[in-house]
Amino acid sequence: MAIVVAKITLWCCATLFLYAYVGYPVLVKILALICRREEGVKQDVPVSVTVIVAAHNEGDAIADRLNNIAALDVPIRATVEVIVASDGSTDSTNEIVAAWSDPKVRLLTLPRGGRAMAHNRAAEIARGDILVFTDARTSFRADFLSAILGHFSDPRVGCAVGRLVYATDRHTVAEDTGRYWTYETRLREWESAAGLLTAGSGCCMAVRKQLFRTLQPDEDVDDAVPLDLLLGLHRIVFVRDAVVFDVAPSTLRDEILARARMTVLCLTALLRRGALLNPFRFPKAAVALLSHRILRYLTPVLACGAFLSSTILAMEPLYRSAFVIQVLFYLFAFVGLVIGKAGSAIAVFRVPMSFCAWNAGFAAGLLKVVRRQRITVYEPI
Repeated sequence: MAIVVAKITLWCCATLFLYAYVGYPVLVKILALICRREEGVKQDVPVSVTVIVAAHNEGDAIADRLNNIAALDVPIRATVEVIVASDGSTDSTNEIVAAWSDPKVRLLTLPRGGRAMAHNRAAEIARGDILVFTDARTSFRADFLSAILGHFSDPRVGCAVGRLVYATDRHTVAEDTGRYWTYETRLREWESAAGLLTAGSGCCMAVRKQLFRTLQPDEDVDDAVPLDLLLGLHRIVFVRDAVVFDVAPSTLRDEILARARMTVLCLTALLRRGALLNPFRFPKAAVALLSHRILRYLTPVLACGAFLSSTILAMEPLYRSAFVIQVLFYLFAFVGLVIGKAGSAIAVFRVPMSFCAWNAGFAAGLLKVVRRQRITVYEPI
């Protein structure tokens, strides 16, 4: 009986893993080619924009960020204001923003309450019809606003998501994160074309103010806002030409912390909006969320299930191969971890090590969700 259970477990885990990382992207690519959504004609329409920068102790970066926003090519018929929502900053952030010469830059000083609370308060006082959420340590390409605002000429669009590009150091976990994000970006582009996009990027997303719903303290704009829009049957589009630059975490510790936080914030928001997982009410959203988000975060569970079941079945030739391949993979990851930077320069060690780090983060996040732990305030990575 144990052998039968092990075989079923192994095949189920392997199938779900391959579907999440290969099968679903192939399916979405085909759907994007077959039923590419009709895009409305992008026009330069009169629009007011509020750029919201949530910041906590960003004194070393906030001046560069404001200069970057000031250098944007603003559409002729658009007006732009900037709100820096300072979330309990104790460094020079408030002084730098308060002394800024541009009257369109406004400082909102808040007690430490977390990113969600900062976004809520900034959205309340924003004058713009379109809210653009971004971070203090990212930078827009000069044509970012022109590229992303044009999509709001289509009244069906509730949210437009820009393309995040990571600057990475070679031979580090950041380089693998950058490659993974390139894969993720392409997948989001296909999902957008097929009407399946369910996620945003908190450093480069624009939302109609009238559709913004108050965030809970343990939520984030990346996940909660797009899910709220899907519940309201509004469209989310990916804008490849709206480019923003950032730096990926360069250490295993930072990568694990980032993945764990991402997992908790996403699943917290999704569990509160469980109706979206009902395929009879929201068929496209349910498929995308289960395939792209939930299975991705369950990867460590699938990997452990596959390893344990193949260990039990290792005496059979067919399953012995699966067991040996997994042992070698994790052995290479361990070697990469032990020899540190020297191993990072060798892809055969670094890639397995990066994969294990990502899934350690997913596993840590899943454990927090199971324990009903929430994230409200955190230090930037």
